[in-house]
Amino acid sequence: MIKTKKQREVKPFKFAAIYFNHGDEVRYNEFGIFKIRSTRKAINAIDVTFNGKYPYVSRGEKNNGIRGYINYDEQYLNPGNTISFGQDTATIFFQEKAYFTGNRILVLDLNPKYGSLNKRIALYLITIAKKAFANYRWGQQSFAPKDIAKVDLYLPVIPGTSDLDFKYMEDRVKELEQDRVKELEQDRVKELDNYLTVSGLNDYELTDEERITLKYQPKYKEFLFSNVFDIKKGKRLTKAQQTEGKTLFIGSTSINHGETARIGQEPIFKGNAITVCYNGSVGETFYQEEDFWASDDINVIRLKNKELTPLIANYLSALIRKASKKYGYTYKWNLARMKTSTLSLPVDSNNHIDFDYMERYIKVIQKLTIKGVVEYKDKVIEKTKEII
Repeated sequence: MIKTKKQREVKPFKFAAIYFNHGDEVRYNEFGIFKIRSTRKAINAIDVTFNGKYPYVSRGEKNNGIRGYINYDEQYLNPGNTISFGQDTATIFFQEKAYFTGNRILVLDLNPKYGSLNKRIALYLITIAKKAFANYRWGQQSFAPKDIAKVDLYLPVIPGTSDLDFKYMEDRVKELEQDRVKELEQDRVKELDNYLTVSGLNDYELTDEERITLKYQPKYKEFLFSNVFDIKKGKRLTKAQQTEGKTLFIGSTSINHGETARIGQEPIFKGNAITVCYNGSVGETFYQEEDFWASDDINVIRLKNKELTPLIANYLSALIRKASKKYGYTYKWNLARMKTSTLSLPVDSNNHIDFDYMERYIKVIQKLTIKGVVEYKDKVIEKTKEII
């Protein structure tokens, strides 16, 4: 037996109890921790559109391994409450919900002898597994389940026995969670206060003038896109052509503000523009502050007779998303269609586009949003205190 700093007894357990070799089940070690199997189907990312319902897990290290969300044949979903293991990268994540995967992903279930996984037990096991693989020298064959199965995991046992102590694992993770919550409680309050002060939103109570703005019902008028906006199409740049760098690359995605990569190529568009997906995630619209490269799935728009501001851009983006609803993957909102589309915009008493109202309205919405965040934060803190 080996003891931890807290005099906790631990014992080595083989990584796997069962694994599959070319489709055949191999019972490796009765007391192994996991049942290892391949993903139900390796789905190529270039064959799907990231604007769906189910998580798509790849070998990446960010966002719990989730590259995005897709729709696909549900018979190929891997079950939730399992662990995804990225071969080549040894990226290991607990997946609470059913998910699809890309290539070279293994799916880990708990050895049936031990019951089923829950989040806290999974997090404990993942931490130990990462330590076990920290100094592992990977080679192409080392990613095979038969090799992973042999790795030893040093896990806590019930004192005086050789039985795994799952209760201790859960309690230890819960303890760490509570410690972290306490830290976050203090850090988030400080960060929120700093953000509100720097952004000028520390006073989030509405003024009388802002209440009037919120109640005001503007008159709207239809405008042709080509009369309001200068519209340009992005330029194709395949993944193979991309080099690593700092330039923002905007692709057809509904997440991360449209960013799909940072590339070494020089930007082809100046910042202070709005990007609209016309292919793939059709209608996804984002304000881009910095200079960027836009893929050929993107239309880039600017106001013709006025400089964009972030506030105006946020207002326009919401209207553009709404206008995009009639378009989709089979009826794309391409450059020609966008130029002949119309957009309903608020106008002033002279029937001119009322940009001043747009800015005032977004400022009010920002205040209301911040107020909601503060109230939510206060509720979370009170709830946390009750739990702790």
